[in-house]
Amino acid sequence: MNKSVIYPLLGAALAAGVSFSGTASAFAVGGVEVGPNNQGFSILATQLYEGPAITAAGQTLYGAGQVTALNGSTNFLTVAGKELDYVFSTTNVLLSGTQTVFAGGTLTFFLNNTGTFLNVSNNLGNVSIASSIASLSGGTDWLDLAFKTVKDPGGFGVNGAIFGTGTGFSGNNFSGSGVGNLDVVAGLGLANATFNSNFFDVTNPDGTAGKTDFNFASSFSLSSPAAGPTFLPIDGTTRFSARPVAVPEPTSIALIGLVLAGLGFVKRRSI
Repeated sequence: MNKSVIYPLLGAALAAGVSFSGTASAFAVGGVEVGPNNQGFSILATQLYEGPAITAAGQTLYGAGQVTALNGSTNFLTVAGKELDYVFSTTNVLLSGTQTVFAGGTLTFFLNNTGTFLNVSNNLGNVSIASSIASLSGGTDWLDLAFKTVKDPGGFGVNGAIFGTGTGFSGNNFSGSGVGNLDVVAGLGLANATFNSNFFDVTNPDGTAGKTDFNFASSFSLSSPAAGPTFLPIDGTTRFSARPVAVPEPTSIALIGLVLAGLGFVKRRSI
């Protein structure tokens, strides 16, 4: 294995968390429980693989993982026989001994049949990274995100979507932390409309004010240097924050129905 490698922070960037607030009632989107809003929403992903080794700027990192809990519960799926997996890719634009920056790329969640991620991870030594990503991407599109490039927060000398600093990004034993931003993008994701809120303020690369749907902060470390040359497991925690578009509570929906029914009655009386 090349000794100047990085399997960077995005890996850990899916190791826990999306938070938001909104209406009080619990609700599900596309078979995934995403409420109640006022208690926050956290994603915990405890299985993750990414690669290939990043040794210089301009190289693209790919990865995949499985979500194992939402809001502290492993029973977050409202449909039987399914699991929530994700795949991502992003390109390195800065790599040094203690800093790294990534820009561009996408992150997508898929609802797959139970066992899909296990089957992929069990064959990591026998299949290519592209084949693994394709296997996980064959399910139902749940959420389509893209990494949002913002103005350099200082000290990196380059704009990007993920900014990481660490104790060292060379060799097999590294650790660090990172921050980044994500936007909902056009796609078939069942939860796209739920999270397309443009809630957070960011600074665009040209210095103008901008908006983003998600931001995150992560910490990460390599969990098993001997795992293999193609995919490596990453340990870490990440807090993804978002504010979903408001979803009416059942009582509100009922009131709307009554109002519409009343309007229909009035219209019939006036005919």
